[in-house]
Amino acid sequence: MEIPVRMPETRTDASNWESSLGLFSFGQSTRVFAHYVAAIADYSATYAGLAGIMTAQIFLYLMAVVLILGAEINAELENRNQ
Repeated sequence: MEIPVRMPETRTDASNWESSLGLFSFGQSTRVFAHYVAAIADYSATYAGLAGIMTAQIFLYLMAVVLILGAEINAELENRNQ
């Protein structure tokens, strides 16, 4: 039994602006969240010893939202190009 050898299809029309937009979104989200935690939120009053864990959870949730939105934008752009 032979295993078929086939090269995976690669996207040659992908531009760097899509990945740059993703990196920019992650960077801006991080900045906004850091400002929010430093200036507005007072997690230690609400969560006491768990403040660090809650802050990390909210940060990871925010990054997941940015990642999913980026994937949705890339999928829509891919559908438009076909």
